[in-house]
Amino acid sequence: MFIPFHKPLYVSSISLVVLLFIRCQQPLPIVQPELGTKEVEIIQHDNFKFKDLNRNSQLDPYEDWRLSAEDRAEDLHNRIGGTVQVIVRPGYPVIM
Repeated sequence: MFIPFHKPLYVSSISLVVLLFIRCQQPLPIVQPELGTKEVEIIQHDNFKFKDLNRNSQLDPYEDWRLSAEDRAEDLHNRIGGTVQVIVRPGYPVIM
């Protein structure tokens, strides 16, 4: 069975995809999340607030909630030095 090619429908579909792609490429506005804290100081950087988790009064990449989770985790991993200690408790399986 032959299905006729509808050029106007094809062009409008491509136009919609292109418009969605362009819209997705535009950066979203950064919205300050509400930070709740009891013991950690709040520092300000670029008119945003951040938790100073290591109490050095500087904004470190792993404290910057504007970065991606992967970038923050990589920075924290590099600070630890790649070594992680595992606490083993009796009765719990150890996963290697």
